[in-house]
Amino acid sequence: MPPKPTNTSTVPPPVKKGPKGKGPAFELDTAPPSAGEGVFIHKDSHSKYEGQWQRFDGIMKRHGVGIYTDGGSTYDGHFVEDMYHGFGCYFSFEGSVYRGEWRNGLMHGHGTYTWADKSVYDGNWENGKMEGSGVFTDSEGHVWTGIWHEGNADLENLPKA
Repeated sequence: MPPKPTNTSTVPPPVKKGPKGKGPAFELDTAPPSAGEGVFIHKDSHSKYEGQWQRFDGIMKRHGVGIYTDGGSTYDGHFVEDMYHGFGCYFSFEGSVYRGEWRNGLMHGHGTYTWADKSVYDGNWENGKMEGSGVFTDSEGHVWTGIWHEGNADLENLPKA
């Protein structure tokens, strides 16, 4: 009898035989995938996500590019760990639209927000609020330029009373 090997990593594992000892058996990988693409529909709220996803600590999250619809509103853009992050477009059920940059689920960076009455703000955003330089055009076509801070403006070009 030959001596038993001391380093078992160099010894190939025995071949598993299929039914009745014929051919190798197939082993299925039962581990869930760590990333992918798909369509997910929440049965109670009827919200829908179609796009890329990834598992983080065992939890499947929207991650990558996708489209999320909930209550008549839609976000089409980039996600990072389940939050709007990167470039994306948000269409609200009331008719307003935001096209621009997002960070951690909030409008952040350059973007254009159009209200349902066709008023438009084109400028910088920070943590979901107008911040920095921007241009606001009201529904009647009056244009104001200025600097915003936490959503409030120090405007130039004020209309004459």
